[in-house]
Amino acid sequence: AKSRQHQNTKYNWPKQSRHFNFDIWICLEFRNQDLEFGCQDCRHLPCARNYKAKSGREVAGHRRYPRFLLYLKLMLTLIDSGSITSASGFLAGAVCAGIKGKDQLDLAILCSEVPCVAAAVFTTNQIKSAPVVLSQRHVARGQAQAVVANSGCANACVGEQGLAHAAEMAKLTAEKLDISLERVLVASTGVIGVSLPMDKIRAAIPKIKPTNEGGHDFCRAVMTTDTSSKEIAVQVDSKEGKFTVGGVAKGAGMIHPNMATILCFIATDAVVSADFLPVALHRAVDGSFNM
Repeated sequence: AKSRQHQNTKYNWPKQSRHFNFDIWICLEFRNQDLEFGCQDCRHLPCARNYKAKSGREVAGHRRYPRFLLYLKLMLTLIDSGSITSASGFLAGAVCAGIKGKDQLDLAILCSEVPCVAAAVFTTNQIKSAPVVLSQRHVARGQAQAVVANSGCANACVGEQGLAHAAEMAKLTAEKLDISLERVLVASTGVIGVSLPMDKIRAAIPKIKPTNEGGHDFCRAVMTTDTSSKEIAVQVDSKEGKFTVGGVAKGAGMIHPNMATILCFIATDAVVSADFLPVALHRAVDGSFNM
């Protein structure tokens, strides 16, 4: 959120260049639980001595300000034909398993060359599909290395059989990639109340060949009612260095509750702590999908 004095600032976005300079004014309000952001001496309110504050007046250390501004300067470069595998170390691939029909990509794997710090948000609906239940359990450890996803069948509202099928998809993927079962997440989207055609999935998973260029196929494989693919990647240039963020999403008209049945996957080669990632993800989702 911009401060009031900057609310009317007009940015002249370059028409041809794909480089964007962002001068970001962020207004932060801290509460008692946000002690890591405040002064250890002041405890319950942030101490301006630890930050480059932009308050419009001289700031003395240890004065308690419940609200102040941080100034960040970033440069984002939009990557042409970027996708989720634009981030270093990520691979993806997809095949036509026959779940949606002939000649349609509908089964895909996204994986990392090494285990990753991971965070996720899930539906707030009381009725959760089997893949959601399994993935919630696996990602609770704060690490993941692969996602196996299918479209055409949501594997929802089919009882214990759905849980068994989700677990088998994770097991088949873990065996293919030679990684731990607990580091595999599962996502399914499509028709509810119908069982997954596991015979087709068992035959198709070994045929998936993840590559650096497979992000576009991964995106197409999770589409259902979408009329076009949704994917993007940017390179971020900050004072700490450069890193890449890539993402794909599926879903059209799926707006309640919150993310509803939207699927979204994000990958980055930035060095991110296990404590920071879930906080950042929740704030990003609340300010976008859940508005």
